Amino acid sequence: MIGCVSYRGYFEESDAREYADELASENMDVAVAGARAYSTLGWFDDPILNTILFDAEYRFAGTLFHELTHEQLFVAGDSSFNESYAVAVEREGVRRWLARNATPAMQKAYDRERGRREEFLALVLATRGDLETLYASSMDEARQGAREGAVVRCTARRSCRSESILGRVHGLRSLVRE
Repeated sequence: MIGCVSYRGYFEESDAREYADELASENMDVAVAGARAYSTLGWFDDPILNTILFDAEYRFAGTLFHELTHEQLFVAGDSSFNESYAVAVEREGVRRWLARNATPAMQKAYDRERGRREEFLALVLATRGDLETLYASSMDEARQGAREGAVVRCTARRSCRSESILGRVHGLRSLVRE
């Protein structure tokens, strides 16, 4: 009905974890996380979940802008475009909403959160570059595997050391060996 998406949705967490275990057994990287909100692309009235009700006002507004965007434009089979477009509309919508509604404290909180996201993105992109360099090397597979673990642990340490990077990044702390 909607083409190909780069993620899967489950109503039961146990089903998601079971599938994740299958993929992990095939040596694939897997993440299981809850959805804070979703769109049915206009097929049904979309609910406002309790997961966003108590968010900061700008975050709540951003989620609404994002999910409503999916109802207005959705390209089947192109998750990357759909999410990128919804994020762009969300950011512009929040920018305009803040211009009309923000208190100085709210603007400061938004700016701090946005800075954290940008810092985290820079960390992820740097790690991706490190891994691309590693995989392109002539190093044998066993040494690449060991080095890969070191790169990921280093990323986790950098993330956990910095309180400014998203606060808590799920899963990264478990990679850091104290």
